[in-house]
Amino acid sequence: MSIKFNIVKRGRPGDSEAPKKYYPSIQSTGRVSVRKLAERASHISTLSTPDMMAAIEALLTIATSWSWAISVTSGCGSVQIQTFPAT
Repeated sequence: MSIKFNIVKRGRPGDSEAPKKYYPSIQSTGRVSVRKLAERASHISTLSTPDMMAAIEALLTIATSWSWAISVTSGCGSVQIQTFPAT
């Protein structure tokens, strides 16, 4: 499975004088609900769908308490969770 991405030029946060560097940025191929993510994950684990939903909700709660945003994307049968600083 290939992963599509763009190359973006970014500076260092908090240091406008730092030289900008090029980084890969994953292209989103769609969205998936927490329930669908839990259903898929429950098929490859020992957790039931409701238990997996609780685990995902806990992950999202922790991530947002750290002021990080989470983008959940899916494509070609796999699920990818990308984290990046919230702005």
